[in-house]
Order: sequence, then structure tokens, then C-alpha cells
Amino acid sequence: MKVWDIKKGKEKFTLTGHTSAVSTCIFTADSKRIISASFDGTLKVWDAKAGTEVTTLIGHERRVNALALSREDLVASVSDDRTIKLWDPLAGIELSRHIGHGDVISDVVFAPTIENSSTFGTPEPTTEKLISASEDNTIRVWETSYEKEHIGHSKCVNYVTFNKNGGLFASVSDDKVVKLWNSQSLKLVKSFYGHDGAIRSCTFSSDGAYLATVSDDKTCIVWDISKGKIKTSLRGHTNSIQAVAFSNDSQFIATGSWDKTVKVRNINSSSSVTLTGHTDWVTCVAFLYDAKSVVSGSCDNTIIMWSVNSATAERRFIGHDNWITCLATSPDYSMLISGDYDGIVKVWDLRTGIALHSFKAHEKRISNCYFSMDSSLLFTSSHDGYVRIWNSQKHTKTAEFSLSNPCTSLAVSQKSICAADSVGQLYVLSLLQGIN
Repeated sequence: MKVWDIKKGKEKFTLTGHTSAVSTCIFTADSKRIISASFDGTLKVWDAKAGTEVTTLIGHERRVNALALSREDLVASVSDDRTIKLWDPLAGIELSRHIGHGDVISDVVFAPTIENSSTFGTPEPTTEKLISASEDNTIRVWETSYEKEHIGHSKCVNYVTFNKNGGLFASVSDDKVVKLWNSQSLKLVKSFYGHDGAIRSCTFSSDGAYLATVSDDKTCIVWDISKGKIKTSLRGHTNSIQAVAFSNDSQFIATGSWDKTVKVRNINSSSSVTLTGHTDWVTCVAFLYDAKSVVSGSCDNTIIMWSVNSATAERRFIGHDNWITCLATSPDYSMLISGDYDGIVKVWDLRTGIALHSFKAHEKRISNCYFSMDSSLLFTSSHDGYVRIWNSQKHTKTAEFSLSNPCTSLAVSQKSICAADSVGQLYVLSLLQGIN
């Protein structure tokens, strides 16, 4: 198979690897990958710039005759084995198989689809139609349904988070492993090993250089992502650390622990401030616009805004009737969203400490809650197995989807949602319209 430069009329490179004739080939929509099919029964995915093989898709029993590309960059293949297969070529996995033709299938195409521009984007399994032609003298129309899912850990996933541009996400688990994933291909980029206990939370630095993780082993590890090594290991808590946050300048880390304290530390020095005032376990932390202010939630049912310089509580947010399980600030730092063990979500005015909104979002405890970039939407996940998107003013559901198991964590980027469950599965779904 040869790749040509059309403008110059010259060959760029030759792709070799199939063991029999190449029957067809296509580019992905972004022209970064080439997918080829062969009489050897395989599909191959190639890097179109480097001219190197990325992966081989094995599944057909006889020669592959045709390929079709969906609007989601999924590939359908048809074969002399009378099957149609649907693949995620970037993840390197088979999504579904369709059987029904009585003879060789010679061609396949995805039916044109029209997106509803008024729809925000629902994270439900995507449905598209395939049309296949066969030497049995029939044309068949198939409805395909698929959901991008990846089993990422051997035990419960406790937390997932995207980096700032959404290109990577990290997951941490009871299996003591930190995993870094490519958000588009869903391929594992790196695994980090260093904790001696279940890992409870993780966060990227704003500059993307570091990933911080906290564990039942009472340590916070800051990983240098490019080197795949530990930059520093922070100790000092006397019980399990449940929460971690980076300051906007990527220089400071806040951690919350079952020892009822919050610690704020400079990752490049030994300086440390301990914030005491909660009467029960600290479950969640977040920085405000700079490293001078931190908010924390606790099993004492309160949220505290702290002055780091004076190590004192500036404001208490009181109103929840059960443990605070998660919190997050709005992008402009004017509001705070919090979730509790009863499934209640509250939105607070950060300047006054007054609850602006309160509603029942789920039947079980909230695992994560977030604002959209313009604060018009709220995202929540729960151990009731649901992820929900809400209108922030009306508290009406814009969309929801369910997992087969309790949803233990949720992360949101401008283009994707990543949800995790109690048995180690990761679900990554696209937001068709993005988050404004």
C-alpha cells in the first residue's frame, strides 16, 4: 500500500505488514490515521504522518472486502465470512458483530445522519444505521448501538479527572495503581506505582506537568508526568488522605484527611500550613482563585473557607444534614457546588456563604458535582448509578445515563464525560455540542 503527496505527485512512503492483498483503505476524518483491510482477514491502523503501524484488528475468519467510517470515527468491515464487524480503531477493540447474510458481503456504508442542533448532547449509547450488500442478492439495513467503555482497573475506581485541555484523564483505584489515559483513543498512556494503600483521589496541575495522588497510606505523591517518576512525596497526615487539589499556579497542594485536618504545601519546598477546625473527617478540598484561600468539606456536615496565610476559618457554609461528599467552585469563583450523603446538591454564594439553590439530585450519596464553563449546567454523579446533567437555575434534568454499578467518580471536560464505577470500569462519552 502506497501513500502519495497529491500536490507533488510523489510517493511519501509504502506501508507493509499485511500478509496478503490489500482490498481497500480509508483515512480517518482528521487524516491522522489510515485503516486498511486485507485478504489476510485483518484490518490495520497506520499513523498517516509517520508511516508506521499503530495496531492490528483481528476478528474476521476470511478476507475483508470493504470498510466504512462513521461520524464517530468508528469503522465497519465486511468479509467473505458473511459478518459485519464494528470497530473502535483507536482503542483497538471490536464493538459489535452482525450476522444475517447468506453469502459473501461485498460492500458496506453508514447511512447519513442528521444531528439535532438543539440537543445539548446526551450520553446515551450512540445509534447509527449500516447498509450492507451481499452476493446473496440482498441489501440489508442494520441498526448499530455502541457505548465507549473500558475496564481500566481490577478493583473499584475511586476518582477520575481530566487535565486542563481534556486530552488526558487519570484514574485511581483500590488496586493501588494510577493510570493515565488518552481521552480520544482510550488507550493507556502510563501506569504509576508507588502507593502502599488504596488511592482515594487525584488531580492534575494547571500547567499539565504534574499529577498528584493521595492514598490510605497517608501520603500525597506528586508525579512528573513526562518523566513518569515521583517528583516529591508529601507526608504529615496521621490518617487516610481523601482529597487533593492544586492551586492555579501549580505551586501549592491542598490535602484533606480523615485526621480532620487540611494541609497546604509548596511542592518545591518544605513549607506547610495545617488548617484545623473540622470535627470529623475531611472528604473534599478545592482552591479558590489563588493559593491564599481553600474550601473543604467534611463529615461534620459543614464546608469551611480558609485563609491559608492566617490558618483560620473565614466562613462556614452550614445547611447540609449529612456528610459532605464533594464540592467544586464555579469557573469565575463566585459560586460553590456541594453534594452530600443523602443525594442533596446545594449551590452557594462564595462571597456570602448563603445557599442559593438546594435540590434532591439522586437517591444515594453524590460522588462528584461540577459546573459547566458558563455555569448554566450542573453535572452530578451518584452511587445510585446515575450521571445527570441539570439546568442550574430550574434544576431540571437536561440528560442522564445509568451505569450497571454504583458511579464512584465523574470527570467533565469541554468535550467529554468520564465516569467510573465500583467494579473498575471507565465510561468515556462525547458531549456532541461541547460545554459552552
